[in-house]
Amino acid sequence: TTVRGIADGGACVVEMTGKYDLLSLKLRDDISGRPADEIAQIVLTAMRDAKDKADDIIDQVMTKATAGIPLPE
Repeated sequence: TTVRGIADGGACVVEMTGKYDLLSLKLRDDISGRPADEIAQIVLTAMRDAKDKADDIIDQVMTKATAGIPLPE
């Protein structure tokens, strides 16, 4: 499964697997004039967005796989 994280209106797009392996990182050209710390924050935001989406998919798959089997917490 591949998920896509987006930040700053598409200035940064990250693709990763459901196991959080980074597949691609794309930055729009207009981001290059910003301070490095701002760019870093945008990339982190996109990565977190992708991770959250991967986590949601994992939760859905696990819910289907356990289908009512009580699991210890």
